[in-house]
Amino acid sequence: MAKTLGELIRARRDVLGLSAQKAARAASMSTAYLLRLEEDAKVKPSPMILNKVATALAMDYVELMRRAGYLIGANATPTAVDAEKLALFGDLSETELKDVTEYIRWRRTQLEQKKAR
Repeated sequence: MAKTLGELIRARRDVLGLSAQKAARAASMSTAYLLRLEEDAKVKPSPMILNKVATALAMDYVELMRRAGYLIGANATPTAVDAEKLALFGDLSETELKDVTEYIRWRRTQLEQKKAR
């Protein structure tokens, strides 16, 4: 399970099967900047940057704000959806997470091929 902001962003990009270059382009930022975010070299990016990442990678903006340290206290309470995700995936090993990620990529490919017919 991703622990840092950078790990969360990288995990989402992996699930989507996007290269750093494509994800950065979608977020209107340089690839180098996105990689700095993923490596946690940029620990507290601005809310505007987080919004761009959330939009480009279809992520929860509030969760990104929380991981970056902007939201604390009552605002940091997980939503019901967050709690369900944690219950389902919170204890996955790295190997299991990779397996789930690969399955999602495969399934999306199958659906896209079916849609194209």
